[in-house]
Amino acid sequence: MKIQMAKQSYKENLIKRLEEQKNTPHRFWKIAKEIYGNKKKDSIPTLIDGLMQYNTPEQKANLLGEYYASQSKAPDIPPDHVLPHYPDLQILGNLEVTEHEVCKLLRKLKTDKAVGPDGSTNKLLKMTVNSITPSLTRLFNTVLQSSNYPAIWKQANVTPIFKKGNRQDKANYRPVSLLSNVGKIFERLIFDKIYSFCEERNILTWRNSGYRKNDSTTNQLVHIVNNIYKNLDNKKESALIFLDQSKAFDRIYYGGLKAKLKAIGVYGPLFTLMCNYLDNRRIRVSLDGKNSKCFKTTAGVPQGSILGPLLFLIYINDIVDNLESEIHLYADDAVMMTSFKRNQERVAFEQLNRDLERLSQWASDNFMMFNATKTKYMVVSNCSQDMDYPELRLNETSLEKVHTYPQLGIHLNDEMNWDGHINNTINKANKKLNIIWKLRQDLPRYATENIYLTFIRPQLEYGCLVYISCTKTQKQRLESLQRRAAVACTGAFNRTNTERLYEELGWASLESRRTYYSVLQIYKMAHRLSPDYLTSLLPPRQRHRRTTDFTPIKCNTSKYQHSFIPAGIQQWNSLSVQLKTATSISSFKHRLKSEMFPTKVKHYSLGKGRSNINHTRMRLGLSHLRQQLHSHHIIPSPFCLNPNCDQKPETTQHYLLECPKYAAERQRLLEALEPYTDRTGINTLTKLTKFMLYGHIDLTTNENQEIFRIVQHFIIITNRF
Repeated sequence: MKIQMAKQSYKENLIKRLEEQKNTPHRFWKIAKEIYGNKKKDSIPTLIDGLMQYNTPEQKANLLGEYYASQSKAPDIPPDHVLPHYPDLQILGNLEVTEHEVCKLLRKLKTDKAVGPDGSTNKLLKMTVNSITPSLTRLFNTVLQSSNYPAIWKQANVTPIFKKGNRQDKANYRPVSLLSNVGKIFERLIFDKIYSFCEERNILTWRNSGYRKNDSTTNQLVHIVNNIYKNLDNKKESALIFLDQSKAFDRIYYGGLKAKLKAIGVYGPLFTLMCNYLDNRRIRVSLDGKNSKCFKTTAGVPQGSILGPLLFLIYINDIVDNLESEIHLYADDAVMMTSFKRNQERVAFEQLNRDLERLSQWASDNFMMFNATKTKYMVVSNCSQDMDYPELRLNETSLEKVHTYPQLGIHLNDEMNWDGHINNTINKANKKLNIIWKLRQDLPRYATENIYLTFIRPQLEYGCLVYISCTKTQKQRLESLQRRAAVACTGAFNRTNTERLYEELGWASLESRRTYYSVLQIYKMAHRLSPDYLTSLLPPRQRHRRTTDFTPIKCNTSKYQHSFIPAGIQQWNSLSVQLKTATSISSFKHRLKSEMFPTKVKHYSLGKGRSNINHTRMRLGLSHLRQQLHSHHIIPSPFCLNPNCDQKPETTQHYLLECPKYAAERQRLLEALEPYTDRTGINTLTKLTKFMLYGHIDLTTNENQEIFRIVQHFIIITNRF
């Protein structure tokens, strides 16, 4: 009995933590999974490596530390190896940071971040921002002038996180590194200056969208898919090679990276500092309160660092040089593609093979590696027959041809239909939707809504501009999942009108939201808030009509016609002139949302439990009240079952204000509501019924919440439902 009470108390405490509106998405999801026993096992069992077993935390930590360090080990450099010649430009050498820059970063710190080896917490740094800013600024400028990167900032505490597979295999645990929070602030300052320098001089190739401002996976996928659709529209086929780089971030050769930093213009004190930043880095694995010994890493960009991604972009920047085919990269993800007409595949595949040889040579020169067995290719064609194509080879290995491939979270296939992607999206979202059903009785409605809006809807919408040409049936399947989420959040019956459900929640349909994202992206492209490679896809503006309109794109196929660029242009041209001439993206968003999205009524979402659900059902027009059931053809008679009601329909007004069965409870209800009804001038039964269902626009959210609490108490004590 005591154990059961303790478990229930523990669960109730977790639920209270979930109710906090200030929860971060990560914390919210972690608590929700813990409540219902879905928390993954954190403990690492006995690890087996060869014939050896590792049982204690220290043994396991040392095994994993040694393994992680071996993945970031400098390559064996052949005696005759010569680095490619790079020009030695001397442009960016002396940096200085200001108190304003330091203070700005400190104020933006997220206080829920973990602590690194030096014990500095973001919460403390943010709380003491005014007093600590001058000292930190002096410290950072001293580091810049001396070019000596502090050793404690180069040490990482590593936590192993299980991925999948055999839990006793060290290779199935990925390292998550925690660095000094003070050191990461310094890194951010250096990152901003080097990145701005690279952007101003167009140093980084536009073909790599990873870690770039105003760029994203969706932007790149839109570009790739648009090219495929255009090829199909012009009766061409597209061959795509999805390249797999093995542990790309861990293989960065420091000698090559230092040479490439010089090549872009980094010199003097900054160059010396960057060399010092890379050298003598150490990791230490923390496991079950025990630490491994320190292991030295001699290759790869520091995991968990701020500068690491930028250094990686600089290192692989020249991978695109001298290629005949198109290549698109997102960090270490790469897809190479070309187009060809039927019967010209031999020429196209010869070109691809030449480029595969060039990539293989680049990898060899830079001590990187492409995994030929994981590299796949796909041919997108209007032809329904499975054709034989020439062989593609990488590192003397023949590449496998596939019919579908998950690229950056979107499942592409060789027919450019979206069945596979929609199925995968719905399957993943359905698993998360189950938690709303489990939690809806215990949590306020706003909390279950947050679960959907934070964890499920983003999954349904990810890359929606890429697959916007999907069929009506596929769109309906996505919409039906959102509808099920709406039913789960509100407790509504399945037959409830969808439009009323969305209005109750303040949700727009997924179709409306896709239209919103589509014209928003066109606005960004038109105002050069997107990468140039995306902006270049826009057609010229119409000359003989309003200058805000674009020339419609002529399409030969329905697939291309319904894809993002042609369809988005049509949607843009249909907008009002006031919208299209918005002077800022924030004003454009505000106006567009006000036109397209329903208004959220906050106090609808503040209750919880059965009484709140029954209150909501009455508001939605389908509850257990007999008149509402009758209007939906669920029962034959709408009349109240109370014999004293003389065959009156059991409407909402009848239940709340007329049925004699609840006269005593109603008297207390009206007395409790009197202060609010007097203020709002409610003087008829119809207005009072509406007041009890919806609240009043002239009252505050807290006052409307109190009205709902009073009404829902009446629902409980009448025991009608």
